[in-house]
Amino acid sequence: MRTRTLIAALSTLLLASCAHHYQHHGPGGRYAAVPNPAYPQVSVVGGRDVVVSPEPLVFLRGGGEVVITWQLPRGSTYRFPENGIVVEGKQDEIVRCGVRSEGLEFSCLNRHTRAGKYKYTIRVLDGSRPLEPLDPTIYNDD
Repeated sequence: MRTRTLIAALSTLLLASCAHHYQHHGPGGRYAAVPNPAYPQVSVVGGRDVVVSPEPLVFLRGGGEVVITWQLPRGSTYRFPENGIVVEGKQDEIVRCGVRSEGLEFSCLNRHTRAGKYKYTIRVLDGSRPLEPLDPTIYNDD
């Protein structure tokens, strides 16, 4: 169990270094690259563990609505099913979800009209075999 946790942690760090980045003004007016929560990267480690980067997805105040597009690696044999991303509970902030790009992408509209914490589930298929789901979080700051 300890080895599996270590592998998952190291894999997450590796994924974070490969994630899409966008530019923003950092301290001193310099540009700094940070993971873009609108384009989370989803990977499978060891053929069974689904991981996402960044985690959690944080959307800051004043950002307005944004389309979140989870992405599996190009050329991957893994796919998102029709229920690849499901937000927990009754809510109307994360809406219009659907699979795209032949199952390599899954998008939802984050309306970001109010602050909140939204647990969601990521499901990935290996052929027809579902992998163990992952339950990360989306935060909307007000």
